[in-house]
Amino acid sequence: MITIEPDLLGIKDGDITLDAGCGNGRHSWEVYNKNHSYIIAFDIDTLCIKKNKYVLDSLKEERKIKGSYHLLIANVTKLPFKAGTFDKIICSEVLEHIPGDKSAVEELIRVLNKDGAIGISVPHYLAESICWKLSGDY
Repeated sequence: MITIEPDLLGIKDGDITLDAGCGNGRHSWEVYNKNHSYIIAFDIDTLCIKKNKYVLDSLKEERKIKGSYHLLIANVTKLPFKAGTFDKIICSEVLEHIPGDKSAVEELIRVLNKDGAIGISVPHYLAESICWKLSGDY
């Protein structure tokens, strides 16, 4: 289930999009499937990155998508990117896992370009209960 709608961020062909704390990759897949853009996705969990790579590789093979992607292991509080690198950033259901979430937000803002857009979500009881009822895969 998508918790941040990529279309609302205005992701367009040619954008460089960061999926921060990508987990298994649900937002990475959505962006990659819709746009001819470059998606960089990271997580601190190696298994999540492997699962995301498997699906992205499958999408590329099946649909001949023109976009590209790069996956890596990283920590949201110490990103290995230059300031202003990204046009769009998605950070879904990540900050609640970070003890120093303020430093994580500051780091995301640092790597966002001045005209960029960022979508951040954190869980809330009501929204979570609805998502679980709508999708057992959530």
